[in-house]
Amino acid sequence: ATKEFAPVASFAAGDWMIYAPFNTNVKTIKEFVAYAKSKSANKPRHMSVGGLNHMLLSLVGKGAGIEFEEIRYKTSAEAVAAIVAGDGDITINSIAGFEGYMNANQLRPIATLSAQRSVFKPEVPTVMGVSNSK
Repeated sequence: ATKEFAPVASFAAGDWMIYAPFNTNVKTIKEFVAYAKSKSANKPRHMSVGGLNHMLLSLVGKGAGIEFEEIRYKTSAEAVAAIVAGDGDITINSIAGFEGYMNANQLRPIATLSAQRSVFKPEVPTVMGVSNSK
């Protein structure tokens, strides 16, 4: 059973955030949910290379009642370039991976996945309280 295993080390930690292109009107996760639900014919596009960022955004979508069109890329660099260019609506990554894009006003963090606000970007709210309610 699970008592036979115990964690011995942590290999990754950090704040995961949801980002929208800076040139969009979406500034909060609630605005994104409203925008996504208003796209009747088209699903909002999220940029992904698979892995943890894809899984986390899928969980956010499920919680908010949104189905995404996933745009897959081979590398994170390609996915970032696409979202910065406005080819997608949303992406997710650690704050460390996207700090330069935030500082250059190319990506806007709209929510953190933590239960508490990030100490690095305390102005960005959490996704807590965003649900599937209409």
